[in-house]
Amino acid sequence: MMVRTHWDVLIVDDDPDMLAISRLALKHVRVFGIPLKVHECTNKADAIKFLKATAELSDLSVALIDVVMETEHAGLDVCKFIREDMNNRVTPIVVRTGQPGKAPEREVIERYDISTYLTKVEATNEKLHATVVNAVRHHEFVRFNEGFFMFMAQFIPVSETRERIVRGVPEVISSVLRRRDGSPLEYYGCHFCLLIDGDAIAIGKFAGQEAEARALRDRLSREPSQVINHNGDRFMHAGNHVLISRAATADTPAFDLVGETNYNPMPDYTVRMWATFAQCISDLILVAERRR
Repeated sequence: MMVRTHWDVLIVDDDPDMLAISRLALKHVRVFGIPLKVHECTNKADAIKFLKATAELSDLSVALIDVVMETEHAGLDVCKFIREDMNNRVTPIVVRTGQPGKAPEREVIERYDISTYLTKVEATNEKLHATVVNAVRHHEFVRFNEGFFMFMAQFIPVSETRERIVRGVPEVISSVLRRRDGSPLEYYGCHFCLLIDGDAIAIGKFAGQEAEARALRDRLSREPSQVINHNGDRFMHAGNHVLISRAATADTPAFDLVGETNYNPMPDYTVRMWATFAQCISDLILVAERRR
């Protein structure tokens, strides 16, 4: 369902050695099979310039910020800029400091909504690796859920008929996965085909390829799968393709959600949310049919 090229990570530190150590520690890190793209700034001004320039271009997965740079509070000014000026409460901020006395841990965490506080002594390669991986995972969880609710908020008002639902899913998802200037996100794609009761709702690489999606569904359905929730929905992942299926019941039709992904492994919460998405579309179609 999702294809992502990278996770954006910002490191702000005026110490060349710390930048080199961080770069080396994160060089081969992958989260859900997807690499990091590390951006480096050496002072407050460059960090704020980068954040302003990329506010519409990237979805910053984590920021690692040194406290003491050109001033004793330069790093905290960057934290403040992210949280208050950009109104970004989603990106995890990891504060690293070689002078913890100048930025007491409890005060910094509460004042700037910091995810993790590390002294440079304890910021070993292993600790840095674990901190960044966990931060990226958390960020993806929050952003994915935020995107789902944004979609439903826009979609429910236009789901009055079956025809409008089938047409509206790709339209609304395309609008959610765009920048404010209307251009598409180049680092993130959504590719799936939802097969429900004769209808095919496709987006991304599956648009216009409904026959191929059905053939892929038939092939994947013969592979081993696992039950993912109390509804009995089944999930299988083979190569770059996934399938989420539900058998028909007395009250609801069957559905098959075929998708392409480079997430490996695909997070459990993502699988469950996509199953919920398919169920919501199925339920809205039933409601629309009953209105007729």
